Amino acid sequence: MQVIHTSPYFITEIKQDGLFDDCLFFAEHEYSMGNIAATYTLELDADKVCDGSALDETGDAEIKAIAELMRIYDEISKEEAVELLSDEVDAYSLLSDRLASEDCAELCWDIQRLQGRLARELGFDAFLTRDEQGPVYIVSMTGRLPELTLQE
Repeated sequence: MQVIHTSPYFITEIKQDGLFDDCLFFAEHEYSMGNIAATYTLELDADKVCDGSALDETGDAEIKAIAELMRIYDEISKEEAVELLSDEVDAYSLLSDRLASEDCAELCWDIQRLQGRLARELGFDAFLTRDEQGPVYIVSMTGRLPELTLQE
């Protein structure tokens, strides 16, 4: 399947230290989060895409992600961290009574960063979740820069 990433700049390298580590976000349709300088496509194998149902809270990668989320947000229990990482519930629904709106937004970004990392560590190419644009594929891009195709 072909997915699309729009960017405010041309991508010449994959950075490891961004808000989402080395991950980029793709959708099945072109979307905009601001000014678009470049549009890229990437081919994904549907069998190499996971979602929250693929997570096993007893797996090493999942235990590490749950612990990191609980460390960053001490208001979150283990059960809530599992629900958030597996997309059973969204941060705003679960925590809006305990976290300010901007803290919920940051939590959503941390969840997405961890979902991208989990997909990679579990041997998948992407994690399928939802954001304000609809379905989104979070893809760890280390070593995959040559697979991005710039659209003219």
